[in-house]
Amino acid sequence: MLVAGIDVATAEVRVVCVDLRGVVVTEAAAPLPPVGRREPDCAEQDARAWWPAVAQALRRVTGRLGADRMRIVAVAAATTSGTLVLCDARGEPVDVLRRDD
Repeated sequence: MLVAGIDVATAEVRVVCVDLRGVVVTEAAAPLPPVGRREPDCAEQDARAWWPAVAQALRRVTGRLGADRMRIVAVAAATTSGTLVLCDARGEPVDVLRRDD
């Protein structure tokens, strides 16, 4: 059995697969667009870029696993803290504001 962890960070999305002992089996990353800054400790980013980057990193990991991808039994996701996604009237992301750690 394997567990996949997804980390949506500031510069990239990272995916790591571990076995039940915590041993890393494979990992991959996909870049995110650079953040913009209105204030020194506040970052802005296009939230629409997150899901394609997650999907790209997951495809890389599952591709490396081959048939063992069927052993993934759980997925855990984490993102940066203090993130606010602003949406328009249609519910589409407009911008992301987040505080740096």
